[in-house]
Amino acid sequence: MVDIVNSTVITTSLSREDKIRKFYSLFVNSVSPIIAHFGGKILKTGGDSIIYYFADTSELKNIRAFRNVLDCGLSILDLRGIVNSLYEKEAIPPISYRVSADYGRSELAKSRFSPDQDFFGPTMNLCAKINNKAAPNSMVIGGDFHQVIKKLHSFER
Repeated sequence: MVDIVNSTVITTSLSREDKIRKFYSLFVNSVSPIIAHFGGKILKTGGDSIIYYFADTSELKNIRAFRNVLDCGLSILDLRGIVNSLYEKEAIPPISYRVSADYGRSELAKSRFSPDQDFFGPTMNLCAKINNKAAPNSMVIGGDFHQVIKKLHSFER
């Protein structure tokens, strides 16, 4: 998950609707290609956040897939300067954001009231909760993901 810090405060300061649309679209359209490049799939965008997952991590021995999760998060953080330069050209205040990742099963849910499908479960919940705990412009990982990375690191040697 990647989430913009204080997006409500920033968008409240934007007086015109076209600026607010630009705020969200520049963010999503800048980050989305990075996620795709590393093999991630976007599950949901919430304007100021993007929830994505890496299906290839279902195979625990796929070291490259787990490295892609980390590299993707770090690349998203590195992208911040470019995003903020785009914002500057549009007279939009700069942003900070947080990236969070965890590992575990998620279940697919389909609503009777919406054509969209959604993932749910403890992994999704934890990822959202730890995101708030991360310092701006940093990445935080959950305990399950940390354990997988530790095992893969020793397996890699």
